[in-house]
This record gives sequence, structure tokens and C-alpha cells, in this order.
Amino acid sequence: MTVTAKYDIPLDDIYYIPEGTEMMATGDQDGFIVVVYNGQKYYLSELYLEVLSVGLI
Repeated sequence: MTVTAKYDIPLDDIYYIPEGTEMMATGDQDGFIVVVYNGQKYYLSELYLEVLSVGLI
């Protein structure tokens, strides 16, 4: 599934995922969507994300 960031998503005090960034969602865990950004996995709330496409990998 491809998702895009609706807003700037803070990762820590300095780094963030910019609004409009497209990412690959690899699944969900404990109510969070697992996305891959710059080779790292992040667990994000669906409130930050908009689904662009759904497909089989």
C-alpha cells in the first residue's frame, strides 16, 4: 500500500517526514501503520497518513 504524509511528521527533536512524502506501508501493528521511510521502519498513526493506492506486492 502506498501512503502519503498529510502533515509534517516529527520523528525526534530535529528530524521529520515532510508533508506530501510518499511511503510504502508494509502492514500494521498494535493500531499503528508500519511505513518505510529512507530505509527505516516507523510506526505511525493513521491520522498522519492518507492512502494513495492499495495493491498486492
